Amino acid sequence: MTEQRMWGGRFSEQPDALLVRVNASIGFDKRLVFEDVIGSIAHSRMLHAVGLISQKTQSHLEQGLLEVLRRFSANQIELKDSLEDIHTHVEHELRDTAGAEAAGQLHTGRSRNDQVALDLALWLRSAVGELRAAVLDTVETLLDKAYESREILVPGVTHLQAAQPVSVGYQLLAYAMPLLRDEERLAGLRSRLRYCPLGSGSLAGSPLPLDRTIVADSLGFEGGPSLNGMDSVAARDLAA
Repeated sequence: MTEQRMWGGRFSEQPDALLVRVNASIGFDKRLVFEDVIGSIAHSRMLHAVGLISQKTQSHLEQGLLEVLRRFSANQIELKDSLEDIHTHVEHELRDTAGAEAAGQLHTGRSRNDQVALDLALWLRSAVGELRAAVLDTVETLLDKAYESREILVPGVTHLQAAQPVSVGYQLLAYAMPLLRDEERLAGLRSRLRYCPLGSGSLAGSPLPLDRTIVADSLGFEGGPSLNGMDSVAARDLAA
C-alpha cells in the first residue's frame, strides 16, 4: 500500500481505482484548508506549552503550515485522489515545508477524528457568520422596498382567490419575517459551536498531558473544551 494513505496497512494489494475515486473527499473538503492549518498551529503551540515538543519543532511546524497554506492559496498544490482528503494533503506538503521529523510530531496527542471535528466546527462557525450577515442584508433590502411601496395596494390572495387588499410593502414584510426566523436559527447554531472538540482523540481523549483549554482559548471557543469525547467526534448534527 502507498505510505501516503491513512488506512489499508493490512492489505497486500492496491485498492481498485474506482474505490480510490469514491473514497476521496478532496473535491469538496479542500475548502477546509484554512481551518486545518490554523487548528494544527493551535495544536502545535499547545504541545510546546506542555513540553511535548521543543520550541524549535513548534517553530518549524508553524512556519511550514503557513507555507502550505500559501501554496494552497496560490494553487501551487496538485490535488490527488490518492491522498483522499485535505488533512492528508496538508500533512504531505508539511513534510516538505517543515521537514519529515517535525511533521511527524504534529499528530502527537491528536487523532484524525478530533482533527476533522475541529475543522468542521471552525468552518461552520465562519459559514454561520457569513449566512447571518447575508440574511440580515436581505431583510434590510426588503424593509427598504417595503417602505417605498407602503402605499401601493394590491389584492391579497388566499386559497387562490382575491381577498383583502394589502400594500406591496405588507407583502414584502411577509417575506422578511421567515428570514428573521432563519437568522434566529443560525444564531442558535452559533451558540452550539462554542465547544472545542480537539483533545477528544479517537473517542476517549489521550493519556498525554494535553491542555485542551489552551487550544480552545486560542481558537476562540467560548465554552472551552467539549465535554464528552465520544460525542465530540461522532456528532455531525451541527452540519445538518
